[in-house]
Amino acid sequence: MTGYNRSADLLFGLGLMPRGLPRVVDLYSAAYGGMNSFCCKEDDCNDNDYFCSDEMLNEESIIAFKIYGSCIKKECLGASKIGPAKAVEKTYVGCKNFKKGSSISPPEEAADINIDSLKIKKIIITRKSPNKFRKGFWDIYIKYIFEFRLAFCDEEGNIVGSVKAESTANQKVRLYGASCPQHSIGTDLLIQNRRNSDTFKTAPFVMVKAKAILLEPKVHLKKQFSNDPEGSDQKPENVKVAIGLCAEISLFHIVNLLVNSNGFCASEECEEFCNDSCGLFKEHRFPMDFA
Repeated sequence: MTGYNRSADLLFGLGLMPRGLPRVVDLYSAAYGGMNSFCCKEDDCNDNDYFCSDEMLNEESIIAFKIYGSCIKKECLGASKIGPAKAVEKTYVGCKNFKKGSSISPPEEAADINIDSLKIKKIIITRKSPNKFRKGFWDIYIKYIFEFRLAFCDEEGNIVGSVKAESTANQKVRLYGASCPQHSIGTDLLIQNRRNSDTFKTAPFVMVKAKAILLEPKVHLKKQFSNDPEGSDQKPENVKVAIGLCAEISLFHIVNLLVNSNGFCASEECEEFCNDSCGLFKEHRFPMDFA
């Protein structure tokens, strides 16, 4: 008989464990998660297991991020909503020299623009403030920084130069976040910079999940008046990239919740991987579209 089973028999004998519970008791989970940490479902029960039921649930207090308001926003960031592409680093494209942070304009030999490697570099919550007319609602101001690479091609499709660039866009949403609590939260769990305070005073907190989709680049022209009385010439001024943005914005508080629990969950054993690449290759079927 194992130590676990001897402990279980002792509990049965002292009347501290009702009959019908499992013969094997994990003392660690019993101490920290209750006796019902390893109850089983109806189809997975063995002879020595007991069936999970609502009667076996424990009430436990947890710290949770409770969402008070949430919304999704699908937006096409065109020329009027996104800033011009600016150089991330100092670089040369043809005869042009782009300094870090300067607007990018196509070189004279460029006939087309290709864009790749689009990603959201950073999401910044610039400001949040209670709405003056709707109690419990908050106005949230978000700044997105997109990073991508511009490649300039000549008329034959040859790349004449490329530059790493970024553009910014701003967004405003209004969500319910309840009233701001009159307390502060202090913790040593999330200390990113020890020079800053560990106290949070800005609840409700904002969380943004976003994904960017590349649509198309567009070259904006600037009129250059010449001495020719018949008209004016146009010169490329900057490049703006149209981006499709899908975002989910949530307002949440850090709260204490009382929940029903079956105790701690037990992790499964890690999967063993085969390192024999030739053996794995031989197990695959021969491709039927092979010609």
